Amino acid sequence: VEACHRASGGNPFFLTELIAEMSELGEGRRLGAGEIVALGPDRVAASVLRRLQRLGEDAVGLAATVAILGDRTDVADAAALADQDEARTGELVDAMADAHILQPGRPLRFVHPIVRTAVYNSLPHQERNAAHLEAARIHSRGGAIEAAAVHLLATDRIGEQWACDCLQEAASMTLARGEPHTARRFLERALHESPDGPPAAAIRF
Repeated sequence: VEACHRASGGNPFFLTELIAEMSELGEGRRLGAGEIVALGPDRVAASVLRRLQRLGEDAVGLAATVAILGDRTDVADAAALADQDEARTGELVDAMADAHILQPGRPLRFVHPIVRTAVYNSLPHQERNAAHLEAARIHSRGGAIEAAAVHLLATDRIGEQWACDCLQEAASMTLARGEPHTARRFLERALHESPDGPPAAAIRF
């Protein structure tokens, strides 16, 4: 019990995952206290990823999509970014809920931030970059300008005018709401997104 508490830090989610990992590793034998303590957050994250991979490539892709889009993801947005039809996405969501990766119901969210972090960190940089860029395009086309701008902040520079315009519009919206620090981040990125390169005289407070 003491070893479990040390390994999980008293976090109920960690404890649940720790017990599942112990059952898988122990194979009917008792694990020593030292072995249990060694099953820290990294091992728990790896266990979650293995469970996800057993559901197949489509589930892995959808989980990556939800990790990119964040909690309270709409099924239609997830299906669009994962390039799946909504019916297939719904089936995968239910399977991932049964596997304790996503919470049951809609909108989509992981059972714990640790799971999202594990999935997100497992993505190669170029894959994350491309997914954030596509999410920005989807949100921009749908009029969710601030959401699009947030995704652009997570990408490498693309140097396209639509991105510059999106970031400037998002900056205006956040500034009007009394969030100058967020507006500054959007404007600083807009300078780098200007197709002609910085400095851009039109981008200013």
